Amino acid sequence: MSKYQIEIVETLSRVIDIEANSYEEALDKVKAKYDNSDIILDWEDLESVDYKKYPYPKLKEDIMLEINYDKINNSVIIGTENSSGAEYHCSDIENLKNSINEYIDDYIDYTYENEKDTKKDSMELG
Repeated sequence: MSKYQIEIVETLSRVIDIEANSYEEALDKVKAKYDNSDIILDWEDLESVDYKKYPYPKLKEDIMLEINYDKINNSVIIGTENSSGAEYHCSDIENLKNSINEYIDDYIDYTYENEKDTKKDSMELG
């Protein structure tokens, strides 16, 4: 039997209402409260849990991504200079981050150090 390393990543999140004269002042106030342990996130703030193979995979080759955002249609097209790209719904920064991550998961080849397992091999065997 072999040993594997799995990283468990928990994301905690809480929205804080705070009075301030500007966003920057509000951010400073919340950071100060968090740093002073006046705000402590706990299990009730759990947003998500993710399990990742560790160490992280390495890219197999150089890539250059093209990202085109269409504000009118709230969409983004992500691709390479040699592909027509993939289109995703995108109305805010979080959507953009998720779109880029989804594109990477779906279209970018990677490998794990010291292993024969690659994304492409796994897809072909699956």
